[in-house]
Amino acid sequence: MFEIETGTKLYVSNLGNGVSEEDINILFSEFGDMKWYAIHYDKNGGGSKGTAEVVYSRRQDALAAFKRYNNAKLDGKPVKIEIVGTNAATGNSSRVLRRREGRRRGRGRGRRDSGGGKVVSAIELDADLDKYHSEAMQID
Repeated sequence: MFEIETGTKLYVSNLGNGVSEEDINILFSEFGDMKWYAIHYDKNGGGSKGTAEVVYSRRQDALAAFKRYNNAKLDGKPVKIEIVGTNAATGNSSRVLRRREGRRRGRGRGRRDSGGGKVVSAIELDADLDKYHSEAMQID
């Protein structure tokens, strides 16, 4: 796994079931280089949990995406974005996100690790996410 710089990771929630990883890539890649992105899938049913993560190489890119898309509507639902590890002020957006139809590929159940091409399962991603959130929430 790679090291994540504080303020470069976005936790995206309130996504509709029809939002794909390709949609996340299209929407968030315009702000800069993404290290990785993934939609969270239910361990049992395989359907989307309505959440995703996006990790940028630079904090400025994550902040720009946060400012542009936090509370923007996607498929009629306001997207909620948190910058993990910071106390960024929430901004309102009156934007409406539009997915580009016809560019969808299949829904991935995992992602490729940028290191050796190993496929990481949704269960492993969920375990990593749960571990990360529990560590992030501990107060020294």
